[in-house]
Amino acid sequence: MLIDYIKKNELTYIKEFDIIKEKYNLKGQIRSNSIIMCEMVFTSNQKFFDEIGYQESKRYFQESYNFICNYKNLGEENIISAVVHIDEDTPHMHLLFIPVVHTKDKQGNKIDKICSRDFWKGKNSYRDLQNAYFKHISEKGFNLERGELVEITNREHFSVQEYKQITNYENTKQVLKDIKLELPETPNVKDIKKIMLNRDEKIENEIIKPKDELIQKLHQENVSLHKELSKQANIIDKAEKFETERKQDVDKFEIVKEDDQEYEIY
Repeated sequence: MLIDYIKKNELTYIKEFDIIKEKYNLKGQIRSNSIIMCEMVFTSNQKFFDEIGYQESKRYFQESYNFICNYKNLGEENIISAVVHIDEDTPHMHLLFIPVVHTKDKQGNKIDKICSRDFWKGKNSYRDLQNAYFKHISEKGFNLERGELVEITNREHFSVQEYKQITNYENTKQVLKDIKLELPETPNVKDIKKIMLNRDEKIENEIIKPKDELIQKLHQENVSLHKELSKQANIIDKAEKFETERKQDVDKFEIVKEDDQEYEIY
């Protein structure tokens, strides 16, 4: 596996967090349910990466990294880790950062404060992020399409387990395992013509040819079905792979306990 570290954490995430918090005098009251880190995944489809090539793919991830460093004046110092997986089915970057906002205390002094609520403040905070990212990455020369708004698509978001149930994933995997795509052996019309010699062409035109065409049609439908089922299964496989990688790095939504402190990572 080819891994490129744009920013590598030398210690555990929690220890890196503690070091950054102390070094830059980050304020904010940390409770057991405080969200002290946010994770993002940057990627696109395989066609995009195939078209731009290896070097431009590296630049794409570097520009994505630069975007987060500058988004809301976050600052590179508040990035804990940025890891690019470049040689997998679809290249992607995992990025972890501390949600720091630049504000003032009660006395009017400027402070840097850990506060996920304020960093993501606003009903459309995620949409604003996506719009800003699309603008940035487009200006850097990358031809990406902005996703359609949910008001237009009416799409719903499902967890991996929910999508498994909707697509009948387990049964689909078994079908893909058992399905046979080989075209069945059928007599060639030309060979049959040799046997038929001068027999009535009506038999050939009304029985043999239609049957042969039907077999071909059913075969193509079988191939199309296989492609569609494979597509659904691959989506779930990739989603599970992302989840596995995420859990290897950090347990999302779970309390991380270390040195008698409890934090929540989102």
